[in-house]
Order: sequence, then C-alpha cells, then structure tokens
Amino acid sequence: KLKPFRSIGLGYLSLGQSASSLSGGEAQRMKLARQLKNPQSDGLFILDEPTRGLHWADVERLNRALRDIVDQKNTVVVIEHHPLFLREADWHIVLGPGAGEDGGRVLHCGAESFEL
Repeated sequence: KLKPFRSIGLGYLSLGQSASSLSGGEAQRMKLARQLKNPQSDGLFILDEPTRGLHWADVERLNRALRDIVDQKNTVVVIEHHPLFLREADWHIVLGPGAGEDGGRVLHCGAESFEL
C-alpha cells in the first residue's frame, strides 16, 4: 500500500505525520501517490512548481509518476522551470518575456522545446 508513496519520493515521511506539517510540494505529491494507488481516468492534475527543493533523483521519480498518470488517460498541467522536468513535457507554453506587467504574453507554444 505504501509503494506508490515511495515511488514518488515520499518514503522519508513518517506514518501518522500530520498533513499540516507537509510542504506544498509534498502535499501535491501525496495527491499524485493516491492517484497511482487508486487509478482513475479523465482527471485533471494542475501542479505549481512541484520540483522546488527536490533532488534530481526525486525529479526523475516525479517525472515517471506523472507519465504513469498520463498513461491512465489523465491530463497533467504543470507550471515549472526545472530543465530536467521540462525535457519530459509533451507540450510547452512559455509566457514572458518577464514577470508582472512585462509578462503574460505567449512566447512559444508547441511540442518542441524552446530556448529564451
């Protein structure tokens, strides 16, 4: 029952640990692990920078888990900047050219990678 949680890089958490003690990224990955444990289809998963603070090996684990969720016929949308993560994406939407009033315009949209 705990295999999905270990496979997504959450094996270090303690059983019974309070949900309020989890970081935002850990909470996101907990939801993904539940999906892997009890697969459903036609879902939409929106993640906001889930790789923040992760070791590269955990980024790879997260990539594999998200690929499994997509293979279950779900849609995954991720806001992310991590290059190891981006290379696995099926589709990129790049906004910019900066942030705030300077951002928000679509600079690139497509299956191929994009360099600024």
